Amino acid sequence: MSSLLLFIQNISLGLYFLAGLGILWGMWSLFSARSELAIAQFRLEREAAQEQGGRAITLVIVLVEAILLIWLVSNVTYEAWEEFTNASASTPDSAERFATTVPLAGDSALQVPTSSAGGIAIPKTQPPSPTPAGTVRPAEDRVGCIADQANINIPDNGQVIYQVEAVLGTASIQNFSYYRFEIRSTEEDSFRVIGGADSDYFAPVVDGPLGQIAPQNFLPGEYRFRLVVFDTSNTVRAACEITIFISEPLPTATPSLAAPLPAPTQ
Repeated sequence: MSSLLLFIQNISLGLYFLAGLGILWGMWSLFSARSELAIAQFRLEREAAQEQGGRAITLVIVLVEAILLIWLVSNVTYEAWEEFTNASASTPDSAERFATTVPLAGDSALQVPTSSAGGIAIPKTQPPSPTPAGTVRPAEDRVGCIADQANINIPDNGQVIYQVEAVLGTASIQNFSYYRFEIRSTEEDSFRVIGGADSDYFAPVVDGPLGQIAPQNFLPGEYRFRLVVFDTSNTVRAACEITIFISEPLPTATPSLAAPLPAPTQ
């Protein structure tokens, strides 16, 4: 349904033009019939002129109604349908969220067995806290995401990102031109294009890799991240907006050095 309404909106100017030509032809036919009726001398001529005038009036009325219908579909019905689908897509997606952590196995400090030669036990370095990779925090709902037009599957809404993350999803509409990524912090009012003007992608994608986001370019905090899809008239036709949390990279665990073994006794 959305595709049909979008198609009618895209060709509405051409339909207006054809309907206008039809109205002009109908008006010419009506005036021609009136002229013939004025000079007709026989009954058959008058009836033919009257029928021609009736057909011309009917054509004009039908084309005027068609213009009104096209305007209604492209300016009212399409926008109402977009608002309905956006509202449906922005319902809470807690059922779709996933959270994965790396569990800690055993004690916080694991010991290796003491060697038979009386060596000193080497304690294992305390592992870091569970990695935030894949962790999902509570966040605002998705906005505007439509599965077959503009949708972000990964990262998930509310996901914590601390390293370069691949962006997977869909960017595909009729009359597709390009898509881009935009971002803003929760303290900002407007979005910024990630990568600048040369970062647009010109190939549509369906359930595949869209690009990547590098958190090293941003300060830690909460951000709104969105995918924006443009048509051939450079107009935004679809967008998907989610929340992401950018954090500092995790510290790398370093192994402890073994204590020196005691010198053998003589």
